[in-house]
Amino acid sequence: MVQNILVANQTNYDQDWAASSLIQILRRGEKAVILPLEYDEGWAVDAMEFQERFASGSDFHYDVERPLRAYGIRDIQWMDFHGALKSESCSDADILCIVGTDPDQCMERIHDLGLEDMLSSFHGLLILLSESAHILEQEYESESGYDRLMMEGLGILSGVHFLMHYDESEEQIRKMIRMLETDGKPLFVLSKKSGVLIADGHIDLLGDAFIAEENDLDELYSLL
Repeated sequence: MVQNILVANQTNYDQDWAASSLIQILRRGEKAVILPLEYDEGWAVDAMEFQERFASGSDFHYDVERPLRAYGIRDIQWMDFHGALKSESCSDADILCIVGTDPDQCMERIHDLGLEDMLSSFHGLLILLSESAHILEQEYESESGYDRLMMEGLGILSGVHFLMHYDESEEQIRKMIRMLETDGKPLFVLSKKSGVLIADGHIDLLGDAFIAEENDLDELYSLL
């Protein structure tokens, strides 16, 4: 069972809105492993393109590592699923950072690589950035194509959903209402400067993050 989880929209979790809480969790000298679960015809299926995007010196590589280094973490390794990917490489890691912009693609890649057990049993800090957070859920709402379908996640967190990249727009409020009306599960709602830290069973809402529940529906209706 994962002990500690950090979910954030972006790589800005080294800023003031998060640092006071995370300084106790992200400790200098720890080992971090980064697993990019991109699955895109333009990048992930071609090993050379993968290396061009994620290799040391790329903007993406720098952006993902930057907050970890800000907390004093220097031992950072990247898992390249085009190479000899071994889940054992995470066995002594303190931090595992998952990066992905589409949960469907993340789950497809996880299944392809057989990483379900490793992710579900990881005992360090599991960091999920952007839409990859949805893989934590028992079921998440997929918006691929024209139909909205409920897809199976890893079930590491049950009874909750995530609403990422919240911007207070009418579209986002309507989405929040629809998700609450669908199954009534509480929503972790995250804007650009927000995150959720679950450590030792305790939930810490960072920055602008908040929880929306069924009893908030009347207030949400009034905002439309």
